[in-house]
Amino acid sequence: MRLSRTVFFLLALCFICLVTMGQSYASVVTVNVAGKSATSDVKTLDPKNVKVQVDQIGVFVTNTVLEPQVFTLKFSGLGHGSYDIYVNKAFKWTKPASELESGIELTVDGRIVDPAMIRCLEAVKEPIQKAYDRINASKAAEPQRVCGTLNQAKSWARTSLQREQAWRSVGVVLAPTGRMLRPMGWFVRGSDFETARAVTQACWLLQQARDRMYHAIKNPSLRNEAVVAMTPIDFSATYSTKNGKPHVDAKLLNNCDLPVSGSISMALPAGWKSTAKKLKIAGLKSGETFSLAFDLVAPSKTAAAPDSIPMAANLTVVQDTWTASLKLTATAKANPK
Repeated sequence: MRLSRTVFFLLALCFICLVTMGQSYASVVTVNVAGKSATSDVKTLDPKNVKVQVDQIGVFVTNTVLEPQVFTLKFSGLGHGSYDIYVNKAFKWTKPASELESGIELTVDGRIVDPAMIRCLEAVKEPIQKAYDRINASKAAEPQRVCGTLNQAKSWARTSLQREQAWRSVGVVLAPTGRMLRPMGWFVRGSDFETARAVTQACWLLQQARDRMYHAIKNPSLRNEAVVAMTPIDFSATYSTKNGKPHVDAKLLNNCDLPVSGSISMALPAGWKSTAKKLKIAGLKSGETFSLAFDLVAPSKTAAAPDSIPMAANLTVVQDTWTASLKLTATAKANPK
Protein backbone atom coordinates (compact mmCIF):
# COMPACT_ATOMS: atom_id res chain seq x y z
CA MET A 1 0.00 0.00 0.00
CA ARG A 2 1.39 3.39 -0.97
CA LEU A 3 1.49 6.17 1.60
CA SER A 4 0.23 9.61 0.72
CA ARG A 5 2.77 12.46 0.73
CA THR A 6 1.12 13.95 3.84
CA VAL A 7 1.33 10.71 5.82
CA PHE A 8 4.92 10.14 4.67
CA PHE A 9 5.87 13.67 5.69
CA LEU A 10 4.30 13.27 9.14
CA LEU A 11 6.08 9.96 9.71
CA ALA A 12 9.38 11.48 8.65
CA LEU A 13 8.81 14.46 10.93
CA CYS A 14 8.06 12.19 13.87
CA PHE A 15 11.24 10.22 13.18
CA ILE A 16 13.31 13.41 13.09
CA CYS A 17 11.74 14.59 16.34
CA LEU A 18 12.48 11.26 18.03
CA VAL A 19 16.08 11.33 16.82
CA THR A 20 16.48 14.93 17.95
CA MET A 21 15.01 14.16 21.36
CA GLY A 22 17.34 11.21 21.67
CA GLN A 23 20.31 13.39 20.80
CA SER A 24 19.25 16.08 23.27
CA TYR A 25 19.71 13.84 26.28
CA ALA A 26 22.43 11.55 24.93
CA SER A 27 25.18 13.82 26.31
CA VAL A 28 25.38 14.98 29.91
CA VAL A 29 27.80 17.43 31.49
CA THR A 30 27.80 17.49 35.29
CA VAL A 31 29.27 20.30 37.39
CA ASN A 32 30.38 19.45 40.92
CA VAL A 33 30.07 22.78 42.71
CA ALA A 34 31.87 21.73 45.89
CA GLY A 35 34.73 20.14 43.98
CA LYS A 36 34.95 22.97 41.42
CA SER A 37 35.11 20.37 38.66
CA ALA A 38 33.03 19.09 35.76
CA THR A 39 32.74 15.87 33.81
CA SER A 40 31.22 14.85 30.48
CA ASP A 41 29.96 11.43 29.50
CA VAL A 42 31.14 11.98 25.91
CA LYS A 43 34.50 13.02 24.42
CA THR A 44 32.84 15.49 22.06
CA LEU A 45 32.18 17.90 24.92
CA ASP A 46 35.01 19.25 27.08
CA PRO A 47 33.87 21.07 30.24
CA LYS A 48 36.57 23.19 31.86
CA ASN A 49 37.28 26.41 33.74
CA VAL A 50 34.77 25.70 36.51
CA LYS A 51 34.78 28.78 38.71
CA VAL A 52 33.03 29.44 42.00
CA GLN A 53 33.08 33.09 43.07
CA VAL A 54 31.36 33.30 46.45
CA ASP A 55 27.79 32.32 45.44
CA GLN A 56 28.23 32.47 41.65
CA ILE A 57 29.09 29.34 39.63
CA GLY A 58 30.37 29.18 36.06
CA VAL A 59 31.50 26.54 33.58
CA PHE A 60 32.86 26.72 30.02
CA VAL A 61 31.90 23.78 27.77
CA THR A 62 33.82 23.33 24.52
CA ASN A 63 32.58 21.46 21.46
CA THR A 64 35.44 19.28 20.18
CA VAL A 65 33.75 18.33 16.89
CA LEU A 66 32.54 20.30 13.88
CA GLU A 67 28.81 19.73 14.27
CA PRO A 68 26.55 21.51 16.78
CA GLN A 69 25.50 19.50 19.81
CA VAL A 70 22.59 19.48 22.24
CA PHE A 71 23.36 18.34 25.78
CA THR A 72 22.07 18.37 29.33
CA LEU A 73 23.94 20.45 31.92
CA LYS A 74 23.54 19.38 35.55
CA PHE A 75 24.78 21.04 38.75
CA SER A 76 25.31 19.05 41.95
CA GLY A 77 25.61 20.62 45.38
CA LEU A 78 23.74 23.87 44.74
CA GLY A 79 21.62 23.71 47.86
CA HIS A 80 18.37 25.72 47.94
CA GLY A 81 17.09 28.90 46.34
CA SER A 82 16.83 29.98 42.73
CA TYR A 83 19.40 31.16 40.20
CA ASP A 84 19.54 33.49 37.22
CA ILE A 85 21.11 31.63 34.32
CA TYR A 86 23.37 33.41 31.83
CA VAL A 87 24.45 31.68 28.62
CA ASN A 88 27.33 33.36 26.79
CA LYS A 89 26.75 36.44 28.98
CA ALA A 90 23.07 36.74 27.98
CA PHE A 91 20.34 36.21 30.58
CA LYS A 92 18.21 33.16 29.70
CA TRP A 93 16.14 31.91 32.63
CA THR A 94 15.53 31.91 36.36
CA LYS A 95 15.25 28.38 37.74
CA PRO A 96 15.19 26.72 41.17
CA ALA A 97 18.25 24.78 42.31
CA SER A 98 16.28 21.54 42.17
CA GLU A 99 15.64 21.97 38.44
CA LEU A 100 19.29 22.83 37.80
CA GLU A 101 20.33 19.65 39.56
CA SER A 102 17.97 17.68 37.31
CA GLY A 103 19.52 19.39 34.29
CA ILE A 104 18.85 22.05 31.69
CA GLU A 105 19.09 21.52 27.95
CA LEU A 106 21.66 23.60 26.06
CA THR A 107 23.06 23.84 22.55
CA VAL A 108 26.68 24.43 21.61
CA ASP A 109 27.43 25.67 18.10
CA GLY A 110 29.46 23.89 15.44
CA ARG A 111 32.06 25.24 13.07
CA ILE A 112 31.05 28.15 10.82
CA VAL A 113 34.32 28.88 9.01
CA ASP A 114 36.05 27.36 6.01
CA PRO A 115 37.55 23.98 7.06
CA ALA A 116 40.50 24.62 4.74
CA MET A 117 41.48 27.69 6.73
CA ILE A 118 41.29 25.84 10.05
CA ARG A 119 43.34 23.01 8.55
CA CYS A 120 46.00 25.51 7.52
CA LEU A 121 46.14 27.36 10.84
CA GLU A 122 46.32 24.16 12.87
CA ALA A 123 48.98 22.61 10.63
CA VAL A 124 51.19 25.69 10.45
CA LYS A 125 51.78 26.19 14.18
CA GLU A 126 54.42 23.49 14.69
CA PRO A 127 56.59 24.20 11.60
CA ILE A 128 56.56 27.94 12.39
CA GLN A 129 57.75 27.26 15.95
CA LYS A 130 60.48 24.87 14.78
CA ALA A 131 61.71 27.33 12.13
CA TYR A 132 61.68 30.14 14.68
CA ASP A 133 63.77 28.12 17.13
CA ARG A 134 66.36 27.29 14.44
CA ILE A 135 66.60 30.74 12.87
CA ASN A 136 66.56 32.61 16.17
CA ALA A 137 69.91 31.02 17.06
CA SER A 138 71.48 33.52 14.63
CA LYS A 139 71.68 37.09 15.86
CA ALA A 140 72.28 38.55 12.39
CA ALA A 141 69.87 41.26 11.23
CA GLU A 142 68.09 39.36 8.45
CA PRO A 143 67.40 36.17 10.47
CA GLN A 144 66.08 38.31 13.32
CA ARG A 145 63.70 40.12 10.95
CA VAL A 146 62.46 36.74 9.76
CA CYS A 147 61.93 35.64 13.36
CA GLY A 148 59.89 38.75 13.97
CA THR A 149 57.55 37.83 11.13
CA LEU A 150 57.40 34.17 12.21
CA ASN A 151 56.47 35.27 15.71
CA GLN A 152 53.64 37.37 14.27
CA ALA A 153 52.46 34.45 12.13
CA LYS A 154 52.39 32.19 15.18
CA SER A 155 50.26 34.75 16.98
CA TRP A 156 47.84 35.07 14.04
CA ALA A 157 47.26 31.32 14.00
CA ARG A 158 46.92 30.96 17.78
CA THR A 159 44.56 33.89 18.30
CA SER A 160 42.26 33.07 15.39
CA LEU A 161 42.01 29.42 16.45
CA GLN A 162 41.13 30.55 19.97
CA ARG A 163 38.34 32.71 18.56
CA GLU A 164 37.04 29.83 16.46
CA GLN A 165 37.14 27.50 19.45
CA ALA A 166 35.37 30.09 21.59
CA TRP A 167 32.55 30.17 19.04
CA ARG A 168 32.19 26.39 19.40
CA SER A 169 31.82 26.77 23.15
CA VAL A 170 29.19 27.84 25.63
CA GLY A 171 29.82 29.69 28.87
CA VAL A 172 27.17 29.20 31.55
CA VAL A 173 27.00 31.22 34.75
CA LEU A 174 24.57 30.78 37.65
CA ALA A 175 24.02 33.79 39.92
CA PRO A 176 21.58 33.85 42.85
CA THR A 177 18.39 35.50 41.70
CA GLY A 178 18.64 39.26 41.74
CA ARG A 179 22.43 39.36 42.31
CA MET A 180 24.79 41.23 40.01
CA LEU A 181 26.64 39.10 37.43
CA ARG A 182 30.40 39.02 37.92
CA PRO A 183 32.80 38.53 34.96
CA MET A 184 34.34 35.05 34.81
CA GLY A 185 37.47 35.88 32.78
CA TRP A 186 36.88 33.53 29.87
CA PHE A 187 38.00 34.17 26.31
CA VAL A 188 35.49 36.52 24.69
CA ARG A 189 33.10 34.77 22.32
CA GLY A 190 32.60 36.95 19.26
CA SER A 191 29.76 36.98 16.78
CA ASP A 192 29.65 34.64 13.82
CA PHE A 193 30.90 37.47 11.59
CA GLU A 194 33.77 38.38 13.93
CA THR A 195 34.78 34.74 14.26
CA ALA A 196 34.85 34.11 10.52
CA ARG A 197 36.66 37.39 9.91
CA ALA A 198 39.40 36.56 12.43
CA VAL A 199 40.14 33.20 10.78
CA THR A 200 39.98 34.62 7.25
CA GLN A 201 42.25 37.50 8.16
CA ALA A 202 44.83 35.18 9.75
CA CYS A 203 45.10 33.14 6.53
CA TRP A 204 45.18 36.31 4.45
CA LEU A 205 48.02 37.71 6.59
CA LEU A 206 49.95 34.45 6.22
CA GLN A 207 49.86 34.75 2.44
CA GLN A 208 50.99 38.37 2.61
CA ALA A 209 53.90 37.31 4.84
CA ARG A 210 54.85 34.53 2.39
CA ASP A 211 54.90 37.08 -0.42
CA ARG A 212 56.91 39.58 1.60
CA MET A 213 59.54 37.06 2.70
CA TYR A 214 59.86 35.51 -0.75
CA HIS A 215 60.53 38.88 -2.37
CA ALA A 216 62.50 40.59 0.42
CA ILE A 217 64.87 38.00 1.90
CA LYS A 218 68.20 37.93 0.09
CA ASN A 219 69.60 34.68 1.48
CA PRO A 220 67.98 31.93 -0.67
CA SER A 221 68.25 29.25 2.02
CA LEU A 222 66.76 31.49 4.69
CA ARG A 223 64.07 32.68 2.28
CA ASN A 224 62.97 29.14 1.46
CA GLU A 225 63.00 28.04 5.11
CA ALA A 226 60.79 30.97 6.08
CA VAL A 227 58.25 30.42 3.30
CA VAL A 228 58.18 26.64 3.87
CA ALA A 229 57.51 27.18 7.59
CA MET A 230 54.40 29.24 6.85
CA THR A 231 53.08 26.94 4.10
CA PRO A 232 51.90 23.66 5.67
CA ILE A 233 52.58 21.07 2.98
CA ASP A 234 53.92 17.58 3.74
CA PHE A 235 56.24 15.92 1.22
CA SER A 236 57.46 12.35 1.73
CA ALA A 237 58.98 9.54 -0.32
CA THR A 238 59.60 5.82 0.28
CA TYR A 239 61.88 3.39 -1.53
CA SER A 240 61.19 -0.32 -1.94
CA THR A 241 61.56 -3.23 -4.35
CA LYS A 242 58.52 -4.08 -6.43
CA ASN A 243 58.44 -6.89 -8.97
CA GLY A 244 62.19 -7.09 -8.67
CA LYS A 245 62.71 -3.41 -9.51
CA PRO A 246 63.62 -0.40 -7.37
CA HIS A 247 60.35 1.43 -6.71
CA VAL A 248 59.59 4.90 -5.31
CA ASP A 249 56.31 6.21 -3.87
CA ALA A 250 56.06 9.95 -3.24
CA LYS A 251 53.21 11.91 -1.69
CA LEU A 252 52.49 15.60 -1.35
CA LEU A 253 49.71 16.59 1.09
CA ASN A 254 48.47 20.17 0.88
CA ASN A 255 47.37 21.46 4.29
CA CYS A 256 47.51 25.08 3.17
CA ASP A 257 44.19 26.87 2.68
CA LEU A 258 45.28 27.84 -0.84
CA PRO A 259 45.89 25.59 -3.88
CA VAL A 260 49.49 24.97 -4.91
CA SER A 261 51.02 24.27 -8.33
CA GLY A 262 54.44 23.15 -9.46
CA SER A 263 56.36 19.98 -10.24
CA ILE A 264 58.31 17.08 -8.74
CA SER A 265 61.94 16.51 -9.66
CA MET A 266 64.46 13.82 -8.72
CA ALA A 267 68.21 13.30 -8.85
CA LEU A 268 68.99 9.94 -10.48
CA PRO A 269 72.45 8.36 -10.69
CA ALA A 270 74.19 8.58 -14.07
CA GLY A 271 72.55 6.31 -16.63
CA TRP A 272 69.47 5.59 -14.53
CA LYS A 273 65.96 6.51 -15.68
CA SER A 274 62.49 6.42 -14.16
CA THR A 275 59.04 5.39 -15.35
CA ALA A 276 57.46 8.50 -13.80
CA LYS A 277 54.83 9.97 -16.14
CA LYS A 278 53.12 12.77 -14.25
CA LEU A 279 55.48 15.18 -12.51
CA LYS A 280 53.40 18.35 -12.87
CA ILE A 281 51.11 19.54 -10.08
CA ALA A 282 48.27 21.79 -11.17
CA GLY A 283 46.11 23.50 -8.56
CA LEU A 284 46.35 20.92 -5.77
CA LYS A 285 43.52 21.99 -3.44
CA SER A 286 43.58 22.15 0.34
CA GLY A 287 43.30 18.71 1.93
CA GLU A 288 44.19 16.92 -1.33
CA THR A 289 47.15 14.60 -1.89
CA PHE A 290 49.30 14.35 -5.01
CA SER A 291 50.70 10.81 -5.37
CA LEU A 292 53.55 9.68 -7.60
CA ALA A 293 54.70 6.08 -8.07
CA PHE A 294 57.46 4.93 -10.40
CA ASP A 295 60.15 2.32 -10.97
CA LEU A 296 63.82 2.96 -11.54
CA VAL A 297 65.28 1.67 -14.81
CA ALA A 298 68.90 0.51 -14.57
CA PRO A 299 71.43 1.32 -17.32
CA SER A 300 72.48 -2.35 -17.32
CA LYS A 301 71.53 -5.67 -15.76
CA THR A 302 74.57 -5.62 -13.51
CA ALA A 303 74.12 -2.05 -12.22
CA ALA A 304 73.67 -1.87 -8.45
CA ALA A 305 70.52 -0.11 -7.30
CA PRO A 306 71.14 3.30 -5.69
CA ASP A 307 70.85 3.57 -1.90
CA SER A 308 68.65 6.65 -2.08
CA ILE A 309 66.84 9.01 -4.45
CA PRO A 310 66.81 12.72 -3.54
CA MET A 311 63.55 14.38 -4.59
CA ALA A 312 62.17 17.92 -4.59
CA ALA A 313 58.76 19.55 -4.89
CA ASN A 314 59.02 23.00 -6.44
CA LEU A 315 55.77 24.80 -5.70
CA THR A 316 54.05 28.15 -6.02
CA VAL A 317 51.18 29.50 -3.93
CA VAL A 318 49.16 32.47 -5.21
CA GLN A 319 46.35 34.63 -3.83
CA ASP A 320 45.30 37.80 -5.62
CA THR A 321 48.50 39.83 -6.11
CA TRP A 322 50.51 37.93 -3.49
CA THR A 323 52.66 35.04 -4.61
CA ALA A 324 55.51 32.95 -3.23
CA SER A 325 57.51 29.92 -4.31
CA LEU A 326 59.05 27.24 -2.13
CA LYS A 327 61.06 24.06 -2.42
CA LEU A 328 60.35 20.97 -0.33
CA THR A 329 62.82 18.10 -0.25
CA ALA A 330 62.50 14.41 0.58
CA THR A 331 64.84 11.46 0.19
CA ALA A 332 63.60 8.01 -0.73
CA LYS A 333 66.01 5.69 1.07
CA ALA A 334 66.40 1.97 0.48
CA ASN A 335 65.50 -0.21 3.43
CA PRO A 336 68.64 -1.66 5.05
CA LYS A 337 69.00 -5.40 4.51
